[in-house]
Amino acid sequence: MTQQTKPPKWILWLFAVSLILWPTLMYWLANGYSGWSDLKSDHDAGSRELRHSQGPTNVTLVQSSGRKYDFASNQSGRASYARTDVGFDDEGFWVRGRHGGWTGGPRGAIFIPWTAVERCDGLRIHLSNPNMALIIHDQPLLNACERRISR
Repeated sequence: MTQQTKPPKWILWLFAVSLILWPTLMYWLANGYSGWSDLKSDHDAGSRELRHSQGPTNVTLVQSSGRKYDFASNQSGRASYARTDVGFDDEGFWVRGRHGGWTGGPRGAIFIPWTAVERCDGLRIHLSNPNMALIIHDQPLLNACERRISR
């Protein structure tokens, strides 16, 4: 007859605490650490209708310190895994998280008018306020940015 031992109670407590802290950590990474909340405080889309969607794409937020946060759920660059959706019109462009929940990417949509764009080079769209850049993997949006800024 073999004796079965129970796991130590501290392991069970650690497991329970990690189940609570994991979504909180993911939410903080996608919104606070990434800089999304700072960007959203200046460029909240509010109730604006977000039209002309280009579909899912990968977006990386680059802070003035150089810190980058990629909103893709993996690093392969495939749009099917993208956690963000983008679109643009004559007034500016928008970005929003595609999935709900605490771990589904950035919370709330942003709308950035073309007047807030400092320059577009390569995949980067540099903003004047706040001093950040967005790396967006969507060629039609990048082409529109180049056309708007070169005016």
